[in-house]
Amino acid sequence: MRSKQAQGAQSDHLEDSGGVSHSHAEEHKQSQWQCIMNNKVCVAWLLYSILVLCIQGFDNQAGSIVVGIEQFRKDFGNEYEGNYVLPTKWQSAFSGGPVASAIIGALASAQLADTIGRRWTILIAICISFVGTGLEFASTTCALFFAGKFVNGLSVGAFNTVCVSYISEIAPTTVRGLFTGLANVSLCIGPFICTGLGERYGNLTNHWAYRGIFVAQWGFGVLGLIFCPFMPESPWWLLSVGKIEKARNSLSRLGVPDDHIDTHIEEIRVTQLRAEAQTTSASYLECFRGTNLRRTLLTICPLTVQAMSGVMFVSSYQTYYFELAGNSVHRSFQLSLGAQGLSLLGSLSASVLIDRFGRRTVIVYGTLAMTVVLMLTGGLGSSNHKGTINATIGFMMLYNLVFNFCLGSAAYTIISEIPTFSLRAKSIGLSIVCQQALYTAQAFVLPYIFNPDKANLGAKTAFIYGGFCAISLVILFVYQPETKGRTYEELDELFINKVPALKFPEYVTTVQAEAQAEEEANIKRDAKV
Repeated sequence: MRSKQAQGAQSDHLEDSGGVSHSHAEEHKQSQWQCIMNNKVCVAWLLYSILVLCIQGFDNQAGSIVVGIEQFRKDFGNEYEGNYVLPTKWQSAFSGGPVASAIIGALASAQLADTIGRRWTILIAICISFVGTGLEFASTTCALFFAGKFVNGLSVGAFNTVCVSYISEIAPTTVRGLFTGLANVSLCIGPFICTGLGERYGNLTNHWAYRGIFVAQWGFGVLGLIFCPFMPESPWWLLSVGKIEKARNSLSRLGVPDDHIDTHIEEIRVTQLRAEAQTTSASYLECFRGTNLRRTLLTICPLTVQAMSGVMFVSSYQTYYFELAGNSVHRSFQLSLGAQGLSLLGSLSASVLIDRFGRRTVIVYGTLAMTVVLMLTGGLGSSNHKGTINATIGFMMLYNLVFNFCLGSAAYTIISEIPTFSLRAKSIGLSIVCQQALYTAQAFVLPYIFNPDKANLGAKTAFIYGGFCAISLVILFVYQPETKGRTYEELDELFINKVPALKFPEYVTTVQAEAQAEEEANIKRDAKV
């Protein structure tokens, strides 16, 4: 519970800001379906943002999928013991290069989004993606293919930073968890289609065995490009740069009724005023000052845990492992397609259930489940018996379901909710930088750990990530707060008052106290009548 001093400080701040309507209380009472039906236009633009994120998911998987296509290894690699393999240095570069450039994309796009807006930044990222995909499609050498992957990495970092920020800013509180969770679904749709194309065309004996994947990637880009010019700008950003009338217009285009626009404007302004009171600027340095330090670390944590949970190992080497386990290329892609189907199932389930069970519950218990799955995978991978090899394949496929049910989806919801508004894009950008930096290191190291011509650990690599997951589980249990159902105004209050993570659910915010007082007053008034 809050102290009286803290409550008084918050109430004074609200009075100075002009007060807040009780629409937040109304949002808390809506079911998700009611909220969706009442905000159809907004939901349409949320789904568009998720479509744009599919470009990122597609490119992430494309670089991994082509390694499993024999014709690609033949065109770009060397013969080794009767099979074709890519040179380890280029395999590391194909994985690590775009991850490194994603760091640049994340940092630059966060700054750009705060300067020119979310819409124009997304449009620039789509155009960069077209260039990168074109280079990948036209490549005939490892160097040119690497250049395409590197350019595409810039757009990947931008999409992850800006689209997640945009979704979190326009989504109503009731469905914010659903749609930020669906951001992870977009990262599964691309790989699912990509893997399906690999399964369908991977046996071809010409360059179309892998080039068709890049053509399909252009399809997502074209859809994104068509609708981007009509995309309503974030009213949060418009108000932050003083464009009040444009913010009103944006809210109208997002489907907010005319008689509710002023209320929404006032609520956003109050939240922004509180954020500004806690920050001296909107620089990256500000992310590490005062109460923002805690929020930045909590924003960085989920994607860092995600990076150290083995997702890069599984996504990059799953199909290849299936081949090394004795399956044909066609059969390996079929297994990978099934694994991607499990990814979609896990991600969709999490998006629906994350608002029911809560972010903390999903990510903590999910990380526990991942620890168990990874340790079992490593243990089974230590044997060369056919039965245990098949069991290892089964657990590697199960990993896709477990990861996307917990860390995959919950991480994007958490990083969109934790930061204060003025630092949201930059905080998300920093979390992606940390994640991509870890991915970069793994991309260069994993080929030397996994490949049969190097350390040849194979599935035993899962032991390493199982250990990291165990450590992450302790950190998440102690420090991860529950943000389910909280408005940004309430979250600001919780962090300003330094509420411990385990006490977030029981803390009564000013908004809740006012709503309760109004409800009690209404009950008394009705009783008198």
